Formats: sequence, structure tokens, C-alpha cells
Amino acid sequence: MGGQGLVGVLDGLARWCDDIYVVDDRSTDGTAEVLRSHPRVTNVVHAHPSLPGDPWLIPESAGLELLYRMADFCRPDWVVMADDDQVLDVEGDLRARLAALPGEVAGVRCALVSSWNDPQFPRMVPLMGAATSMRCAIWRYRPGLKAGCKPLHNHHWPLNLTDHGRLEDVDGIRLVHSGWDTLDKRIARVKLYQRLDPDNVHNFGAPYDRALLFGYRLDELDQLKADYARRAAAETNGTTPV
Repeated sequence: MGGQGLVGVLDGLARWCDDIYVVDDRSTDGTAEVLRSHPRVTNVVHAHPSLPGDPWLIPESAGLELLYRMADFCRPDWVVMADDDQVLDVEGDLRARLAALPGEVAGVRCALVSSWNDPQFPRMVPLMGAATSMRCAIWRYRPGLKAGCKPLHNHHWPLNLTDHGRLEDVDGIRLVHSGWDTLDKRIARVKLYQRLDPDNVHNFGAPYDRALLFGYRLDELDQLKADYARRAAAETNGTTPV
């Protein structure tokens, strides 16, 4: 992801982060230039763009482990993790809120909110689902934190984080995710994941289509659209859908 979208992601982190470390996985779209020009990006590892473009040719686990080891050279008080399509949105002073947490809190869980911008189905969120989950995106730095070992769909927070304390849910901190903001994007993602992981082994056993398509299977798209149309009409008419 390059251009203005990535600038927004970096600017959101830069409000609170002294240094931003990035793993750039074979980008060819201007990402490298954006990273070079951003004042808070201080450490970047680039996978060479001449490598094959296969998704997860470099396992996600390797990228996460690399980021954890890059943090070892900085030893921050806290780590914030975000993908290139997730903007950190904070109410109030994040540093003060983290400093006030008890020492037994090893990490913070906040809302991961998928934005929605589909002109064909403008009210699918929230009519068909909230598109919100909880994600541990902020944790205390400790040496020796480890990533999962799967090629994709690891938890982004360290596998052994809770060996050092508990996770605490907080309000007023969100990651706003724009990568799945239309139905077509979600369908394309489902097809990719099903091709790479047909038995859902790497997705904690959860079917990709039901997870991304508001509880519907990929072969139930007509039903999803029909149910959406019914709920949208009921909302417009002020009635309760049946």
C-alpha cells in the first residue's frame, strides 16, 4: 500500500510513537518512497521486489518475528502494532493512559473497526454486522517476545505475552481498518484465503467466508444481498425486518 493511505497510517502512529519500524514485503507501488520521506520511520527492512509475488511467500510469522527483533534494538516502553491499512485513532492522551496502567497489565486490547465505503451496499455495515472485534495492538516491550509460527493469520501480539501479565480491554482506542470496506474486497479476500488455506487450518478453524461475509457462505451471496435489501428497506420504512 502506498501514497496517501499509507501516509495516514504512519501519521496516526506518529502522534504517539517515537520510532516507527516497518517490514516492507515486496511493494512496487510507491511505498518505499513514502517510508523514506516520513520523519518517524527510522528502521525499514525491504523484501526485494524482484522476488515472486506469491502471497505469503515470506511467512507472516517471519515478518512478525523480524519486527519483534527490530524492537530489541530500541527497547521501547510500549509497542504499537498496525497493518498498512489500519489507522490508530485515540481519544485523549495515549501515553498518559498507558503510564497509568498497573504493572501487571502486559498488553491492551482495543476495538478493531472495519470501515465501510461500498456505494452499492452502503448500509451493509451496520445492518448485516458490526464489523468490530477486539485486538491486542499495544503491549509492554520485553526481551524475548515471540511470534506465532503459522504462514498467515497469527495473532499480531506476541505468542508468549500473557506469560508476563494480563491483557486489559480499553475504550477510546481504535484501529480503523480500511482493507475490507466493500463487499467485492471481502469476496476477493475470501477466495484468496480459501485457495491458500482450504481447510481453515491457519484461521483457528473458522471458515473464511462466514468470518468475512457476515455469517454467510460464499455460495450464499444472493441470500446475503437479498437479506441486506430487506433490512435496508425496513430501515428506510421504519419497520422491523422479518
